[in-house]
Amino acid sequence: MTLANFEILPEGDLGFSLDLKKQFALFEKNEKKFIKMEKLRAGKKITTTTIRGELCTAGINTTEFMNDDESKRQVYSVGMTIDESAEESLAEVQNVLVDLCATHSDDWEVSELVKEDSKLFIKIKPDGSGKGFNFKSNLKLTPKQFSDASMASRLTFHGEILAWFNLRDKKCGLTLVPKSLLFDEDEDSTPTKKQKRE
Repeated sequence: MTLANFEILPEGDLGFSLDLKKQFALFEKNEKKFIKMEKLRAGKKITTTTIRGELCTAGINTTEFMNDDESKRQVYSVGMTIDESAEESLAEVQNVLVDLCATHSDDWEVSELVKEDSKLFIKIKPDGSGKGFNFKSNLKLTPKQFSDASMASRLTFHGEILAWFNLRDKKCGLTLVPKSLLFDEDEDSTPTKKQKRE
């Protein structure tokens, strides 16, 4: 399968190397471990991809999330509108996930990665220190200072596609994990070693 907007994709069939029957057997032994994440692979290799689009959020959004223990934490995200070819490519990856679920049962609830009006939202996480984000960027961004991103109009995502599985509720979906987010970069730009992790 060739993905038009996925520029850094090794040769090989796309898939998720996960045995759902085995995971459910493990879940039955320990029901606390009901969330499973699996990276998209091309053949046997974990693959990365690049997606470009127009920002549809005012830079980085932040919302307050309530944990199960009633503690609070900040959740960060950024959104972009993608073109038709990118949306079709992600739909093909979504179909790979649907096919995997069908090998186990037909009652999975699969969440759509691409939302209405071709919008794509990327969750971003602080790094281990809590003073920076866990991705590279051409802007100096921290969990306390990210206003520069609101001045941008375009976004380039480079990173991994992961599938998430909630074994308890039989829900699943795709998520994007950024290695870099470039704001208002030229279309020929690619992440470099000189870009600092902030």
